[in-house]
Amino acid sequence: MYARATRLVALVSTALLALCLLPGTASARWEPPTGPAALAAPAAMVIAAATGPGQTYGGFEAPASFDPLSGYPQPGYDTAGYAPVGSGFGGIIYGTATTGARLELYCVDLNTSTGTGIPYDPGSWRLADVPNLGLVMRILTQYYPVTGEPAAASGDAQRAAAVQAAVWFFTDRFVLATGDPRFALTSAIVTRVIGQGPLSEPAAPLAIDGPGTAVTGGITGPYTVRGATGDAVLTATGGDLFADADGTRPIADGATLPAGEPFWFRPSAPGSARIRANATAQSPVGQAFVYAPADPADPDPADAQRLVLARAASVADQAELTVTVNAPSPSPSPSPSPSPSPSPSPSPSPSPSSSTPVPSPTHSHGHGPHPALPDTGASTPVLPIASAALALGALGATVLVLSRKRRRH
Repeated sequence: MYARATRLVALVSTALLALCLLPGTASARWEPPTGPAALAAPAAMVIAAATGPGQTYGGFEAPASFDPLSGYPQPGYDTAGYAPVGSGFGGIIYGTATTGARLELYCVDLNTSTGTGIPYDPGSWRLADVPNLGLVMRILTQYYPVTGEPAAASGDAQRAAAVQAAVWFFTDRFVLATGDPRFALTSAIVTRVIGQGPLSEPAAPLAIDGPGTAVTGGITGPYTVRGATGDAVLTATGGDLFADADGTRPIADGATLPAGEPFWFRPSAPGSARIRANATAQSPVGQAFVYAPADPADPDPADAQRLVLARAASVADQAELTVTVNAPSPSPSPSPSPSPSPSPSPSPSPSPSSSTPVPSPTHSHGHGPHPALPDTGASTPVLPIASAALALGALGATVLVLSRKRRRH
């Protein structure tokens, strides 16, 4: 009799769980395991077979024209134009990380489901492609499970359900039905968060620091892996890694390097090269997790809901740095040396005159009573030469007269 009752309870529990997992508009639900293949995906975490604190919910999805920043609707709001949202689970979803850690997550994608064993990797908010994540981040830092808020909740299950409903309000325009016991809690969360404003995306927990450009023929660095809590596994495409600046100690692809140890990169050709590091890091609250199918070209299932981390945890992560590789600049060609010009032969210096130099007249450029003649730069003694010419002419005339007198006599 006891065994029969136990089986009956198990069957009823399974049936109720299956109702929560039926495809529909509710999305914080999980689905039965899809088999060993889903668990074998090389991802940072997979969805666990159980959920954390939370409750079932029901409500409406506001029309696309509705702006969540306008505030939560008042009790008794008009549901015309609102789409009913079927009942489902709302609260903490558990994930199992490859590190062994149990992750606590909230759903940020109401209309997409997930399931037990579905693989996920940490991703950026851009990859998650979900609206108002800055306001969701504000909720996560101030409410359950990081704190005990909202304090007015009856317990953690109701806290988690109210927080999840507030998250969906910003990401999917989800509004609880007026008579829902969590309506006032969720409305208060939304009002407070809108008044405070959004927060920024948390920094990537794992990153590679170092130069983003390199030149072929040279070695670039140093690089370091930031955020790793242990050894990092390094790989590179488009070049080779080294443990020293001289490039004499190669690091094989897939080799490990202690956290914080510097390394260098020698590119093989111009273009784009990539350096990757895989390591365990502390993922912060608000870290997005995105579906990581084993075969991205043929994912099964086709999609899975986006999630955000509700409490910081140790997670396997990957960082990648793209390095732009340039060819070395050509060396400038040496300029040809100019041929030496032949030195000009020195002109013979004129023999100095034995005559006494005649002083040049001084020219005045003023406006006195005797205007000065233009100074052409020549200082020829004109007056003495003219006097000599007149004397020679007079002498010639005298000789001519005497000669004629002799002929007459």
